Amino acid sequence: MPILANLSLWPHLQTLLPEQQTWVYALLDEDEQALEPNQKSVRPRAIAMLSQMFTQEDWKMLANTAAEEMANGLLQVGHLEAVAQYGSDRL
Repeated sequence: MPILANLSLWPHLQTLLPEQQTWVYALLDEDEQALEPNQKSVRPRAIAMLSQMFTQEDWKMLANTAAEEMANGLLQVGHLEAVAQYGSDRL
């Protein structure tokens, strides 16, 4: 399930105007290209558009959820490395 589905800003994304949809799709397309940060031209403009849609509370929730997801990912990597190390110690 996408991170945004759990947040209060999900309703904002379900009611996008056509212009806003275009910006979101452009942002997603640019992100899939794996460009260097200095080559991303859509991101700053899309963030400006999103900042008009989202409240301060929405941004806080997004930041907290992103941090939680990152922490969970790091913990999972640490766990997998520990399991791999345990398995190689037994050989």
